[in-house]
Amino acid sequence: MRALDHLDPADMIHVAVTMVNYARGTAVNLEAEAEAEHATGITSQQYLDANDAAMQAIVASGRFPMYSSLAGRHDLEISLDTIFEFGLRRLLDGIKAFVTR
Repeated sequence: MRALDHLDPADMIHVAVTMVNYARGTAVNLEAEAEAEHATGITSQQYLDANDAAMQAIVASGRFPMYSSLAGRHDLEISLDTIFEFGLRRLLDGIKAFVTR
């Protein structure tokens, strides 16, 4: 984290805590999902499958056009890893812009 050396101490702490919170937030969500699966015996995929009709109705309502445009797309590579990586890259891009200002 040498790139932060020229920042004042408060900014250093804010950047460090922001990065930790991003990673921790993802871990907390994974833990909650694992606990729910343990408590119910239902995987997240089974939950999604069981609630597919309700989700389709929400998408079809037209209230969420972005989601409507994505409905039925099976060519998207979406996983917890890609979601985490995408967010981390955007976070680091923002920190880089802040540090190099």
